[in-house]
Amino acid sequence: MPQEENYERFIEKLKRKDQDAWEEAYELYYPKTEAFLRSIKYPSATLKEDAKDIWQETVIVLFINLAKGKVMEDLGGYIYGIIKRKGFKKLNEKMKKTEIKDNNLVPEENEYERLNTFNEIVQDVFKDMAKQKGLKHCIDIIRMFFLERKRDREIAEKTQLSEAYIRVRRSKVCLPYFRKAFAKHYKFPDLQN
Repeated sequence: MPQEENYERFIEKLKRKDQDAWEEAYELYYPKTEAFLRSIKYPSATLKEDAKDIWQETVIVLFINLAKGKVMEDLGGYIYGIIKRKGFKKLNEKMKKTEIKDNNLVPEENEYERLNTFNEIVQDVFKDMAKQKGLKHCIDIIRMFFLERKRDREIAEKTQLSEAYIRVRRSKVCLPYFRKAFAKHYKFPDLQN
């Protein structure tokens, strides 16, 4: 991270597209891209290539926000936040592609097994939730929000519930129960391998 007194100057250089400043940003923050992907057990076969794509997307978002005058108290934290969002998005896209039953797609054996185990656990947790009182709507809320990537507005339209109810229900009731049941599932240790 650039020294505190040089921080503002560093930000200004980035705004002006100074090549040295962007190279310094690359040296400082790009390694965090690969490290983050490793930490979420990103498929190793495409990790380096996808890390480069994620870094490029991060640079674009960063440059646009700098040009708009966005104030960044902690540049490293801000960049890491972008890397995390982009990394999770890319992993989610990869998982959706793996789910497609296509003869041309041959995922890594371990990745395929992990995905199947993940899907089994989710289905078992959903079955358990369907039997529990007080978890009405939770399955739909979780499925639409996390698996189908729908916004609260879209979920509200489909379920005839208010957006506020969906947000509160998801964070206070549905997710805590889902996470706990997911982690207690007998196949959960298989995902750790």
